[in-house]
Amino acid sequence: MIGTRIGKLVVATVAAAGVTLPAAWYLRENILYTEQLEDELQRQIDVTKTHIQKTDDMLRQVTELNSRTSVMVQKNQETIDELAYYRSMYGVDRFDGMPAEHGSPRPTAPIHAQLMQYGLPSNANLWFYDQFIVSTNAERRVPNWVIQLIERGDHQDKPKTSDRKKSGFNNNTPHISMLNRANNKDYLGSGWSRGHMVPAGDMQMYNQLAMNQTFLLNSNIVPQDLQNNVNFWYRLEVFCKSDLAKHFDNVTVVSGPVYVPNLVEPIPGVVDTPGARFPKKKERRYLKHEVIGENNVAVPTHLFKVILAEKTLDQQLQDKEKSNGNGTEKSKLVVGAFMVPNEPIPSTAKLEDYEVSLATLEKLSGLEFFGRLRNSPYLHPDPLCEEFPCSVMTELDLETWNIPRRIGWSRSQKDLDLVLTDIQQKNIPTTPQISKALDDKLLEFEKEKEKEKSNQIKSI
Repeated sequence: MIGTRIGKLVVATVAAAGVTLPAAWYLRENILYTEQLEDELQRQIDVTKTHIQKTDDMLRQVTELNSRTSVMVQKNQETIDELAYYRSMYGVDRFDGMPAEHGSPRPTAPIHAQLMQYGLPSNANLWFYDQFIVSTNAERRVPNWVIQLIERGDHQDKPKTSDRKKSGFNNNTPHISMLNRANNKDYLGSGWSRGHMVPAGDMQMYNQLAMNQTFLLNSNIVPQDLQNNVNFWYRLEVFCKSDLAKHFDNVTVVSGPVYVPNLVEPIPGVVDTPGARFPKKKERRYLKHEVIGENNVAVPTHLFKVILAEKTLDQQLQDKEKSNGNGTEKSKLVVGAFMVPNEPIPSTAKLEDYEVSLATLEKLSGLEFFGRLRNSPYLHPDPLCEEFPCSVMTELDLETWNIPRRIGWSRSQKDLDLVLTDIQQKNIPTTPQISKALDDKLLEFEKEKEKEKSNQIKSI
């Protein structure tokens, strides 16, 4: 519009000056062209300013990432120093030369450094196994806690390299006195199952040694209600290794027993005195829990899992874009804590029913979870259940999930037929996993038959 008015003004002006009309229009076109160039130049300036702003934002993000990297470097150095400390502490002792199957009193593998990088729940009675770390409790004959790492995709495409059927529960733990060891007789007829803290199934992609170590009574087993063990607790384990491990990069899980005061008795005859400086004690609180077997293995009132998950790089970048530097940036870590009663859990129960704060669990257990994160503004974790749906599979999903395992455990055609009957009666859908497990088992039976025939022919 401005260019049009200017063009008309130029035409009027040059006409008054005696300039011919074609020359006036030519001058007008030059002025309009110049204005177009100015508009384009202004647009380019605006684009350049936008690029400069984006560059500034990226520089700020790079600066923040550098700061986080510096923190991680410092933490890694602390881990290295801690490794050196343990080596110096246990440099030469009665455990030197112990076979690898028994573990070690000091860190021996990169996985141990990974598990220690954010701090262990306690430093008492540590023992380092092939794929996990434990703190043992000689008095109660159970672990205080066990920590493991589940990496992204661990339970998806990796082949099985160990066999649960080749492992058995035992108390082959030379670092614990024979006087303080649990044994299988303690559990026999007790009404309590032998509950894994690190699931044996989580070791199927590692060597047989790692699988065997999950069956050590004092190190990884606690007395657990059977229905709880095979149902709700198992679904919680699947939530960790399937749901979370598919969504996040690394999932660190700490599991263990909790002993919660559960008995309150009133003190008879106690009456408050008017004007008394302090109120009188009216009740006594007790911790009551069962012990089983000749070795008095302590039965926990509750079991806990604390889960620390690390977001993928893409998830971290998405969080950055959403925050857009407005001060609401999220951590790359999320954490959740769950405490489950050691009793049958209703089928209608939800995982969030058992979510507790870290502070609550730490107060009850006397442990400190991932303590190195407390003083880090960059790594302080966000709540897990706000970042990811905290829900376990349904019982039908559990039945479907368990069918391949049950097929694998079948020792005869009769056992296999029972599983197939269950599939039909419960209308369990035939998944690719079930089909593969069935094909593998039938092939195994065929090989066994051929082997039997071959042995019969040799014996003739």
